[in-house]
Amino acid sequence: MKGSRPERMAATMKVELCELIASSLKDPRVTKAGLLTVTEVRLTPDLGTARVYVSLVGGAPGTDEVALAALGRSAGFLRGELARRLDLRRAPTIHFVQDKTGEEAARIAALLHEDPREPDEPDEPDEPDEPDEPDEPDER
Repeated sequence: MKGSRPERMAATMKVELCELIASSLKDPRVTKAGLLTVTEVRLTPDLGTARVYVSLVGGAPGTDEVALAALGRSAGFLRGELARRLDLRRAPTIHFVQDKTGEEAARIAALLHEDPREPDEPDEPDEPDEPDEPDEPDER
């Protein structure tokens, strides 16, 4: 078999959580927050705690935190449903974390495509500075 048990369980939990959030979760704070995607699930080696990374796209500004808090409040419900669906005696404790990988990638891409020159910098090449006064030999 490929992968360790936490990795296999995390992949299964990701699929089930996507389905549960889409079909069973009726909280308007989550449904009105835009497109919610479970991007990754990380389990501790003892399978006691799961970190669920979610990406929220297309919602109004400020709804990300509200939706994340609503997901946190529904973690108990989702944990019970996971235990039933996956036939687990004890489902892991679920902690939701906002995945900002997409935002960071867009920010880095914008930085890479941005002109490295400052906006107030002239477009002409630098010329050597000419002295203001001609050098005169010292007469002593």
